[in-house]
Parts: sequence; C-alpha cells; structure tokens
Amino acid sequence: MRFQDQVILISGGGSGIGQHIAWELADEGAQVVVVDINAEGLSETERARSNRVHVHLCDVRDDDGVRQVVAETMAQFGRIDGLVHSAYWTDPKPLLETGPEEFQKTQDVVLKGAYLLARHILPVMLQQGRGVIVPIASVHSVLGFRNFFAYQVAKAGLLGYVRSIAVDYGPAVRAVALAPGAIDTPALHDTSEEVRATLAQGSLAKRIGTAHDVARAASFLLSDESSFMTGTMLLLDGGWSVL
Repeated sequence: MRFQDQVILISGGGSGIGQHIAWELADEGAQVVVVDINAEGLSETERARSNRVHVHLCDVRDDDGVRQVVAETMAQFGRIDGLVHSAYWTDPKPLLETGPEEFQKTQDVVLKGAYLLARHILPVMLQQGRGVIVPIASVHSVLGFRNFFAYQVAKAGLLGYVRSIAVDYGPAVRAVALAPGAIDTPALHDTSEEVRATLAQGSLAKRIGTAHDVARAASFLLSDESSFMTGTMLLLDGGWSVL
C-alpha cells in the first residue's frame, strides 16, 4: 500500500492504459480521481474500485473544466500527490493527408491537456513541497512510424514538457514521461491477427505489452522508488526500439 493517503489524478482513465493505472493505484492505497469524456468508461472504472476511485466527466482541453476538477479534488481531499496524463486522440495519417482541424485536435488533447492539468495542479504540488507528474508518451516520441504525423508530433512534445517542468519546478516536483510500445488496449482490438503477430515479433519480448505492464511502470514512477528520476523518460516497449 505504498500510495496510502495519497491522491492521484488521472486523465483518460475511462479505458485502456489510464483505466488500468487507476485500478493499480487504487489497489495500492491511493485515492484516485479520474477524468474522461467517456461517461460509460468512467462508470466502469469507478464500479471496479468504488471505494477509492472518484470520477469526473471532463474534457482536458477545457480550462474551466480542469480548474473545477482540481478545485473539487482539493475540497474533498486537500492534496494532489500525482498526475498521470493518459488522455489522447489521433487519426493516423501522413502530414499531407492531415487536415488542420485533425492536427489541432491531436495537439490539444495531448499537449494542451497536459499543460492545463499541470497549470492547475503544479501550484498545489509546490505548496505541498512534493508531487510527481507522469504523462503517457509513446515509442512514437522517439521513433518514426509511417502515417502517424500529428500523433508523433504531440507525443514527442511530452518529452519537452517533462524536461521543462523538472528544470523549472524541481526538486519539489518530479516529471517523468512513460513511453509504452505496442500495448493490448482497445486501440489495438480492431487490428487483424496478422498485424498483432507482426507487432509481437517486432519486440525482443516477442509479445504485445499489457495495460497492466504499463500500470506497474506508472506506479513505480509515481512512487519514491523512482525518486532519482526526473526530466527524463522510461521506455516500455519490450525492446522494440533497439532492433
């Protein structure tokens, strides 16, 4: 129960990686505040750990909405010890097929959302004298893949985000990006068995990662066990990037 009495806010916790991180942290004693635009997914996340998960319907692109969630969290718990930004949106295409609105939406959910969450949570963490921010980046942050222009731009931006926060607000606040590779989440469920087999064979681990793999890594980064890590990235890709 290494997160006993701690409060951690997670964006994009209505499904996939964010949802599993919420459950992992709740099982380790945290009070977990989850935001998402997916009402049905939020209900599932809360129902599975109803005593420690508290959900809010909120779009991370909305400054007023984010401000309200942070204010309500402070009113209920009086602290916020960790932030995990897992919300994202993408429509995979190369640059010349990506319209301005599609590009902007990807940047807004990934980068503007990261900014707004930190903008309202950092003052809390600085007043407490401690806090950890963990955005969910991607292997796309450091490697190039075809037809993912807007997504790769946004995920690469999260690396600058953690470096800047670490330099400006450390040592009180740590910031570390978690960069998964191919993970078995709803985003992969519509792909063919052939594609999934190719992804598995493309890693040294010879399998696709699980959301639980990512949740355990996020738990490590949020804990004092990683207290000497900040301004950097943890790559969790089964060895994909070294091949």
